[in-house]
Amino acid sequence: MRKKFERSTKLILILCGLVTAGLGGISISPEFFLEKIFKLDYIQTYDIIIRHWSASVFILGVLLVISAFNEKWRIPLVLFAILEKMYLVVVCIFAMKYTYGKPFAIIIPLDTALCLLLVFVLLNEFGKSKRIKI
Repeated sequence: MRKKFERSTKLILILCGLVTAGLGGISISPEFFLEKIFKLDYIQTYDIIIRHWSASVFILGVLLVISAFNEKWRIPLVLFAILEKMYLVVVCIFAMKYTYGKPFAIIIPLDTALCLLLVFVLLNEFGKSKRIKI
């Protein structure tokens, strides 16, 4: 049973990491991603912050994938990822009442689902640490 949880944990971390890292493409081509995928106008004034945000999210995704194979990294990275994703979900929910918030509607169910998967990983890790201490 423990091997099954470990295998599930690794798959979840890899999946969540790849989905999260996928937004790193925005840092390479913000104009394409914003206009074609999110249907937002690209405003060059915000280029630096957009590239920085997407690069940061890319790094988090890569670290989640690495944590699938490095157990010591899991709890802090998963906690950070849950907080980051839930913050974005809350911001998107409050932004839905404005026109500019509508293109971000897809983030709400996607990041909520990723958070639920990461909570499973977190509970599994906490359960594992309790088993080890006994």
